[in-house]
Amino acid sequence: MRIARVEYEHSQAVRHLLEVGLREQEQFAGLCSPPEDEDFFETEFREHLVGLEEEPEAWRVALDSSGEVIGVVWLRFFDDQLGRYGTVRQVIVSPDARGRGVGTRLLREAELCACEAEAVMLLISAFRPNPAWKLYRSLGFSDFPAEFRKDTSPEHVVLWKWFGPPDSPPDMGSS
Repeated sequence: MRIARVEYEHSQAVRHLLEVGLREQEQFAGLCSPPEDEDFFETEFREHLVGLEEEPEAWRVALDSSGEVIGVVWLRFFDDQLGRYGTVRQVIVSPDARGRGVGTRLLREAELCACEAEAVMLLISAFRPNPAWKLYRSLGFSDFPAEFRKDTSPEHVVLWKWFGPPDSPPDMGSS
């Protein structure tokens, strides 16, 4: 398996993977209490396709030994008073490729990209019914302090990893 920047020839496979992954996330969204917006899939799919078209440099794919796309990650970067930070906007692994370390490799690539972009932290989130957030924790992500979250839904797990100077993480309480 190798990780690569998304290329035009990956477009159809990435679209298909997004559709599969977002349909699955739609099911997790429906398990939330209260359930997420009923237009979840349509809204998210549209946003992802625009992101893929307008920000191809922000996407990476996992390719198997035959060059098939088996996973995708979409990163976004922002600047605020803490400095530059990254968000994993999406990570999806093909159902047939799960349990083989693809998600781990994609998230390690996200961390590498965040460090190369001089981001001080990386954020990632999931719906509580989605077991993927347990993988995120196993990779060293911890709870983002509730007092700093804009999203207050208990159904949304928001995690972070600090990359800034070790002696200067923000005073955000224990995580």
